[in-house]
Amino acid sequence: MAWEELKLEDIIKPDHHAARKWQEWLEERRQAEIKAQQEFHKILISWSSPSGLIPYAKPD
Repeated sequence: MAWEELKLEDIIKPDHHAARKWQEWLEERRQAEIKAQQEFHKILISWSSPSGLIPYAKPD
């Protein structure tokens, strides 16, 4: 392939895999953060519940 025939996609292609992996990692981190925030919110709600029970506490 002559240099004139190269397209931008052909030049970037070797790094495309790394860029996709980076985007996947960022999305996984974002999803994990959302899940952690949801869990934290559930805990706060359970602590402020009228029963005042600590979450995951076993009854005596």
